[in-house]
Amino acid sequence: MSCLAASFITFNRRRVGGRLAASVALLALALLAGCVRSEPDDGKLHLTYWEKWERFEREAMQRVVDDFNASQDRIVVHMHTFGSIDKKILGATAGGNPPDVAGVWMPYIVPFAERGVLTPLNPYLERDGIKPDHWIKVYADMCTYKGTMWAVPTTPSATALYWNKAMFRAAGLDPDRPPRTIAELDEMAEKLTRYDADGRIIQMGFLPTEPDWFLPAYGAWWGGEPFDGQNITANTPGHVEALDWIRSYSLKYGVDRLKRFASGFGNFSSPQNPFFSGKLAMVLHGVWLHSYISQYAPGMDYGAAPWPKTPRGPENFTLADADVLIIPAGLPQHRRDAAWEFVKFVSSQRGMETLNLGQRKNTPLAEVSEGFLENHPHRYIRLFIDLSKGPGVWHYPQMGIWSRYDNEIRAAVEKMRYLEINPETGQPYTGKEALDMVQTRISAGWARYQKSLALRAARQEAAP
Repeated sequence: MSCLAASFITFNRRRVGGRLAASVALLALALLAGCVRSEPDDGKLHLTYWEKWERFEREAMQRVVDDFNASQDRIVVHMHTFGSIDKKILGATAGGNPPDVAGVWMPYIVPFAERGVLTPLNPYLERDGIKPDHWIKVYADMCTYKGTMWAVPTTPSATALYWNKAMFRAAGLDPDRPPRTIAELDEMAEKLTRYDADGRIIQMGFLPTEPDWFLPAYGAWWGGEPFDGQNITANTPGHVEALDWIRSYSLKYGVDRLKRFASGFGNFSSPQNPFFSGKLAMVLHGVWLHSYISQYAPGMDYGAAPWPKTPRGPENFTLADADVLIIPAGLPQHRRDAAWEFVKFVSSQRGMETLNLGQRKNTPLAEVSEGFLENHPHRYIRLFIDLSKGPGVWHYPQMGIWSRYDNEIRAAVEKMRYLEINPETGQPYTGKEALDMVQTRISAGWARYQKSLALRAARQEAAP
């Protein structure tokens, strides 16, 4: 069957399944211009690799691709960069013409696996004697779902507290002594906050919502879990205390003053970033921040340490995440085998250290060379590796509706941030009230999602 015919059949079969399925199939049809693989007649197998990285991150992976291509004479990998890569992979897979390898973000693993988009990697791992302990546990765990490893981590991340030592000195604080508890963080933040003659904030020590990247992890930082593997647990004490803490900043400093202050923030990757420009003394951020400090605030005297301890939370809390490599489903066996050869090469110490030195990140591998540590430009790289191995490491839950859950948590945070009024009480929402709404909505969404998975499984069982 031709690729074009297969795509039209996919579209017709899924028309009744709803707008999303039709949209995915239509996207596949839009990609048909490249449907037929065209390869040089050089006796080698040419693989298509889709990635999302740009600039120095892409350049780092290109070095690994070139290294792999030069390491043998049977396979040639060609890397292509795309935006909205998740939609392109879904469309290409539905159309019967997936890439041979693709780089995506960790949260896509579970929904992709449940939709049948991924090739399970366990047979290859077992054949080649690669065990989960090849990687740091948290990174292997986030690539594994229901006992199957569906992806391998490439560039990982862990988060820490960064602080501006010069601003600490100016405020009379010890520049080498970061806050170790949430109470110390709040106290130092107050000492580091400055106002102009009209009472407007011109500098802050800390702002919980800047950046807003990690807000869904705050509940875990405060000792909660959003999902227990079966049930939604959005409104448990740790989550409530985290939201009430965010709310306390709006109550203390004033919503209007905080809005006015934040209106002067520039883009993250610019000299106007509030941390780079000296408007914020402390931020929670990832291992990658050093690269941007070097570019936009060269010479900044900064430190990095674990997130401060909360009353219920673990010591040395850190949020771990990762970019990952997948092999899409639907490939012929010989292409799948060749794709694995490339994935295995990237997952070697040689591949991983080349990539993560180039992207200035920590390594996901359990073993790290002294050369990697000595040559790494991030002065605190050992901290991030240690945090990712430590007992306080946490990653987002493995569930197919996490993106919606994430959005609902962020909506609850906005109620705290702006002291929105609860129409039932006439008072600003409390953390409990906002999270009760999240609990109700996501519990209903989770039940619908589970039902849809059961229906899909039943249809597959009944299919000839």
